[in-house]
Amino acid sequence: MDAKTIAGLAQTYQQLREKRLDLDRQARILEGREKLILDKLIEARVSSGSYDGWLIERDKTDVPRVESWEPFLSYVLSHKALDLFERRLSKSAAMARFNGGDPIPGVVLDEKITYKVERDVE
Repeated sequence: MDAKTIAGLAQTYQQLREKRLDLDRQARILEGREKLILDKLIEARVSSGSYDGWLIERDKTDVPRVESWEPFLSYVLSHKALDLFERRLSKSAAMARFNGGDPIPGVVLDEKITYKVERDVE
């Protein structure tokens, strides 16, 4: 690939990236406003129903949260209940062990390649 083609790709990449970042920023603002409205409905304990042509459905779901880790981990170990954990690895904890010379059995390091594209200011 020649330098002109690479420069064209970099320029297009940067234009798309700037547009995406602006849209992401706008979406975060709108999402925050949506959350404020939902928080008001929750705070007012609005019931499911029809309100001036708007159908509001209230759904309540129980969500588990570990309040005390020691008894929880004891339960997991004694009952071999590893299914209570989500199947993903903590990158920071794993890398700390690898970097400290303590590799984790069954875990390998994959190489991830990334590029940073910026305008060259000369």
